[in-house]
Amino acid sequence: LVPPAETINRPVTITALRGEYSPAALHVLALNDLQKVTLRIADLRSGGHVLPAASFDVSLLKDWYQAGASSGPEPDPVYVRELLLKDDSLVTPLPVSGRDAFSFDIKTGPVVGDTLLPLDVPAFRNREFWLLLHVPSDQAPGLYRGQVEVLENGQPLVSAPLEVTVLPLTQEATDATFGMYSRYATTAGKNPQQDAYYEQILQACAAHGMNALE
Repeated sequence: LVPPAETINRPVTITALRGEYSPAALHVLALNDLQKVTLRIADLRSGGHVLPAASFDVSLLKDWYQAGASSGPEPDPVYVRELLLKDDSLVTPLPVSGRDAFSFDIKTGPVVGDTLLPLDVPAFRNREFWLLLHVPSDQAPGLYRGQVEVLENGQPLVSAPLEVTVLPLTQEATDATFGMYSRYATTAGKNPQQDAYYEQILQACAAHGMNALE
């Protein structure tokens, strides 16, 4: 996917309420092979106020193969941009078979860290990064400006302006019910590692506003 020309080098912008989760995307299109690429965000500032860099959670947005809507035991695979990963090596799409290879046991889940691991970007390939902002509930309203840097081998390669507008409103609790379907279930202690992964899924759902799971 090549970003539209009019979006190149334009600021990455987010508008959000206090307490709200709000995402933005940054595309990196390599003209040469890039190695060990990662992102770095510094604190954003609005006058004397600071929006901490720790308010951002940076992930790789990656495509993988899913079963399509066709009927039958072997539905046609569909290539979908869906996964938010910290480690690019966890899932490898296999174009010939239309399937995916995993570097972990799917029953117990991967070991997921809090930091985006460096990844390679081949020449003339585009990788998309997901910047998920969680605005602190006590953040002062205003227009905050900063930079998101693209690093190669730990050295700055290029940067893009990052602008966040924090509105003078606070995210309120909702009476609506939000949930998702999950095939994971507890083993009631028979497999502690699988149970720990299930609890991790539940905690992630609750942290992002899902109050029902079936």
